[in-house]
Amino acid sequence: MKRFLLFLAVVPALALSGAERRAMSLVLMVDGLRVDAPGNLNMINYSMLQNNRWHPEYRALFADNCRTVPDAVPDSAPNHAAIITGVNAAKNRVFANRTTMKGNFKEWKPYLARLVDAGAVNKGAFFFLWWEDAHYPMGDKVACYRNLVRGLELWQKDEDCVNRLIAALRSDDTPEAVLFFFDTLDHKGHKGGRMENGVRYGFYPYSRGYIHAAALTDWWIGNILHALRQRPTFEQEDWLIIICADHGGYSGGHGSVAEEMARTTPLLVVSRNISAGGKMAEVPSLTDIAPTVLKHHGVAVPGLDGKAIDASTAVQKIGKRKLSDGLIYYL
Repeated sequence: MKRFLLFLAVVPALALSGAERRAMSLVLMVDGLRVDAPGNLNMINYSMLQNNRWHPEYRALFADNCRTVPDAVPDSAPNHAAIITGVNAAKNRVFANRTTMKGNFKEWKPYLARLVDAGAVNKGAFFFLWWEDAHYPMGDKVACYRNLVRGLELWQKDEDCVNRLIAALRSDDTPEAVLFFFDTLDHKGHKGGRMENGVRYGFYPYSRGYIHAAALTDWWIGNILHALRQRPTFEQEDWLIIICADHGGYSGGHGSVAEEMARTTPLLVVSRNISAGGKMAEVPSLTDIAPTVLKHHGVAVPGLDGKAIDASTAVQKIGKRKLSDGLIYYL
């Protein structure tokens, strides 16, 4: 009797290149997030992304000096418009709050609409609460969701939007490009200096109300990131994740009353395509967000004020320095 040995060849799954993966993007804007908040508050999910501990193949480029639009007050409307269109107020014509409805969005379209028009994505999604953000012409293929249920606290409406985004990430029909605006932190900041049930609010990293709102927002971000990574098709997808703020704040406000504390914001860009993360060498702008997302999806738009942040972005190189370098005073 002849005996045969049967050999089974086990072929490992080939790693997909960036070109083979499906481009996906997620932009999370935290309204009123001060530039010194992520480093001083318990924002563990933000820190996990920044320190390259979310996924072994993803790296982060970050800045603690991202600038709001230079030709408008550091309020929400002009900077939401900058994030959405990639241009300053001189072009999109949104110079202050309550002017979004007069914006020049025919010429400077929202980046979600551009992605759909170019055929780069089949479906986009925009989650927001502020009434003024409803004036952006996104088009039929961008699902816009705003919670209008009366009687709910603002944080409950934010949480409802988070749950709807998570449901979309768990579905078979996930939008390829998502833009999400959190409102709770800004709301708590605007209660500046007031005490409610023994808790002080305001745009301060040491304000208990602001600390709690930042931790809650970070927890929501963690839930979104968990749902994203649990997707069965995650390894076949090339995600670009951006976390930004529209402005900072001081005491109970922003705009002209806060100036530099409102004009400087944090920015975090996370991608598989960034080989070595770190702090950006150049000062970025909120207008850089739209071109960054557009380039990730393979769409080029001339005339934008911002520029794409990607693997070619220079990173600060910090070597050994003498103690006397930059020394101002001996005390």
